[in-house]
Amino acid sequence: MVELDPDAVVPEHTHASEQNGMVLTGRMTFRIADEERELGPGGTWRILGDVPHSAVAGPDGAVVIDVFSPIRTDWDELPALPVDAPRWPSD
Repeated sequence: MVELDPDAVVPEHTHASEQNGMVLTGRMTFRIADEERELGPGGTWRILGDVPHSAVAGPDGAVVIDVFSPIRTDWDELPALPVDAPRWPSD
């Protein structure tokens, strides 16, 4: 699960893993290769491996689920960020 601040930008990048996801709350604008679309709660995406993509969270931020296949082990070495209180699930 990824929690994005309002108007957060995920710069264009690629990775070998396929990425599938869904917006839980808020809105996200995705650019996948040459296609751009805005997704709200329940919106899903599939990004094949090595395809350039970027994203921008909406003005209220967003909470999304990302699933990678195969699992991205490059994230194992990154430090976990402290979280005071999760945004999801909301009351």
